[in-house]
Amino acid sequence: GASASIVRASVISTLSLAAWYFGRSVRPMVLILLAAALTAMFSPIYLWSDIGWYLSFLAFFGILMVAPKILTLLYAGRQAPLIIQVAVKTLAAEIMTLPLILYIFGQMSFIGILANVLVVSMIPLAMLTSLIAGLAGMFVPLVSGLFALPARFILTYMLDTALFLSRLPNVFKTGVYLSVWDMALGYGLIGTATYALHRTRKSWF
Repeated sequence: GASASIVRASVISTLSLAAWYFGRSVRPMVLILLAAALTAMFSPIYLWSDIGWYLSFLAFFGILMVAPKILTLLYAGRQAPLIIQVAVKTLAAEIMTLPLILYIFGQMSFIGILANVLVVSMIPLAMLTSLIAGLAGMFVPLVSGLFALPARFILTYMLDTALFLSRLPNVFKTGVYLSVWDMALGYGLIGTATYALHRTRKSWF
């Protein structure tokens, strides 16, 4: 009963770990296409009835194929700050998913990038502190509350930030539908721009 995005994340994580274990480099397009094939084989219904499956892979394509090239253009091989990385990856994911979202749902958010910069950058730390809190609850339950304080602080910040941003006026637009031809044109332009960023076949496969 796992959702399409969970299945996709599991398959990609497994394939990436397998490539690392056997000393192979990860080819972005091969990874995306193989994960799409495996998840579709796992549940063929994804192909014709699960918009989340398409959105998940479109976002992943943006993060894996588009964002690194944008960062390379901006920083020419230098390490970008974490906030910039999160912002660019969020932007790339939103660019890839926006035409389909507008076609299906007709809605968009104006603060998605801001929300991700403020919240997503904290997720690794939240996962680590939550793991520590969970282990403390298993092995030292009498003082586990102290170990849980960092996780509680971070998670409270994330939830409060999301709640605050969701209450801001005029940050969510509805009724902005695209026709199927407009959506196709949008992805055609995005695909052309992405291909221009990846000038050689080697960078794709």
